[in-house]
Amino acid sequence: MSDRNRLSITNHLTGITAVTSDTAAAGFSALTMIDPAHPFRPWRSTTTASDQHVVFDLGSAKEVGMVLIVNMTNVVTLHVQMHATDSWGAPTYASGALTVGTNWQNGRKQLTHVLSTPQTLRWLRIKFVAASGSYFECGGVHAGPLVTMPRDIRVSPAFPTLEPHMDTVASHGGGRQRLILDDPIAIIRARRQALEFTDLQAWGVIDRAWRVAGYAAFYVNGGSDTSEGWIMRRMSDPEWTYDDTIVEDNLDMEEVTAG
Repeated sequence: MSDRNRLSITNHLTGITAVTSDTAAAGFSALTMIDPAHPFRPWRSTTTASDQHVVFDLGSAKEVGMVLIVNMTNVVTLHVQMHATDSWGAPTYASGALTVGTNWQNGRKQLTHVLSTPQTLRWLRIKFVAASGSYFECGGVHAGPLVTMPRDIRVSPAFPTLEPHMDTVASHGGGRQRLILDDPIAIIRARRQALEFTDLQAWGVIDRAWRVAGYAAFYVNGGSDTSEGWIMRRMSDPEWTYDDTIVEDNLDMEEVTAG
């Protein structure tokens, strides 16, 4: 596993319905946390004076190797815990205190935690440690297995140049004209040059899993900065090349960085 390329495709929280929290403000249910690709629909607590816990029931024991927590407010420290049952006196896995960082690319608070040993357990709990502020907020959680990257993979973001265009018929009906700048779409290109056919097969397995998952992929670039990373969505018209030596894919980076 490369220290700079970590990938988790399947989010085991997608589609679950059993998510509970100690407190939740009206309109900010903890259930919104299961989709980190939409970080502006957050869970919000009603206090920060005491530790706040959010518990996820995966439905059955499932492997988790990486947990991503995005778009937090007033969170300084948190704990990631897993256990076989909804009992937290002595959880099977306990991360200890994790300091939440600020992503330098988007200014948002997020954290990527790679478990010291992957766990196959049913229950996941996030403990937000008491801090200052009137509430905690969290935009989403991704919890899934790590995927071993094939050798010689290169995953890199590209930001296309945006060309403004003239809106000649203003929506307000007046005589003024205005320039419109389209929303940016950041593209990640995943490309690998196969040394052996078995390596090419490994990338093919990842690609198939990606297509089945739809978009549930989280990619971390940089082993030392736990606030880095992207939620990635497959483009609606993806480019796919396979000529026995090269495999390529194009993906959209989601709101976690695109804003």
